[in-house]
Amino acid sequence: MLLGRIFNDSYGSDKEWKLEMELDLLVKQLSWSTRRWAQIATHRVTILVVKYQMVAETRNHLVAAIQNCSSAHGSLKPVNIPYCTKDDVEVLKAVTNTIFNDVNIPENYQKTYSTLAALFSKSSNLLQWVDRVVDETISKDLTEVKKTVS
Repeated sequence: MLLGRIFNDSYGSDKEWKLEMELDLLVKQLSWSTRRWAQIATHRVTILVVKYQMVAETRNHLVAAIQNCSSAHGSLKPVNIPYCTKDDVEVLKAVTNTIFNDVNIPENYQKTYSTLAALFSKSSNLLQWVDRVVDETISKDLTEVKKTVS
């Protein structure tokens, strides 16, 4: 019923596929960004060009994650999703905007890492939530409808 309203009862539709693809990419982008950000400190990158290249790569993945999360919010309207909320998107935007400064301030660097790790966790939970709703609710409802129609 929940995603049925969103997808106009068109299960397995292009909209559903697009949503799952966006969420899967979101999870991968935040995972990659979190790992890349951690590598800056763990590899003790001292060559500035390399360091800022790694920061730029992290930022680029975060920009893509913001786009995918925002698009997923649009696809899920009017549902208030429990993970990766609009407030989380704003936090992600703020991190992205200050990332080149934060890399040089140890406490900001650590705070950014913690924020990215938390947002990655939330994105994973959102993907699992959508998959669970599709598998446990929509698929069962569709099977029941097919039985009554047959």
